[in-house]
Amino acid sequence: MTVLSNVIGFDDAPFPRSHRGDILLVGTVCSRTRLDGVVSERIRRDGANATTRIIAAIRGSQFGRHIQAVLLQGIAVGGFNVVDVHALHDALHLPVLVIARRAPNMTAIKSALFTGGARLRGESSAPARGVPGAA
Repeated sequence: MTVLSNVIGFDDAPFPRSHRGDILLVGTVCSRTRLDGVVSERIRRDGANATTRIIAAIRGSQFGRHIQAVLLQGIAVGGFNVVDVHALHDALHLPVLVIARRAPNMTAIKSALFTGGARLRGESSAPARGVPGAA
């Protein structure tokens, strides 16, 4: 088994539900259990710039040459600013690992995308249909 020595994980900073505008996106660079550094960018809440900002944060950092994988907790940051994991991989030539704690709520996602109104949080927590591993 190959051990990845330098990885970067990204997550958004907390923000009030009523907040509109830019929010902080933070990346932490780790080598095994040691924190080597931190990078940050600003992303638009419910926007479409998370992928380009993650790429910019990695390329613009002193750690860019040493990173061996990108870690994400889900594919959306800053509310519903979706990271294009395929574009991220293609641009950086790095593996992208996405961890999801639970299956996505497809009803809430479809409602947010196609009706422009539903909140993603607080909707039904019923398992999504057609998602591998969902009950």
